Amino acid sequence: MATEFEKVQKYRKMAEDKTIPQDIRNEYLDKANAIEFKAYEDMKAGKEPPAPPPKKMAMGGMVNQGVGASMKPHNMFNTKGKK
Repeated sequence: MATEFEKVQKYRKMAEDKTIPQDIRNEYLDKANAIEFKAYEDMKAGKEPPAPPPKKMAMGGMVNQGVGASMKPHNMFNTKGKK
């Protein structure tokens, strides 16, 4: 069974489909909002919020988060200043 987090993602993705009527897409968004509101009310009442699914592991065991702009460029082929 899918977690609440996965259900919300599924409903929001289905709502982006332009081939189905707008009222059906709105129902998908309403379902996603209802799930999120229930989770918010549970959290406000003191219950533990559901955790998102764990991140997928890439080859070598590193967490696959992508390469961001915060990484410094590799100067492997930079020969400027070296003689």
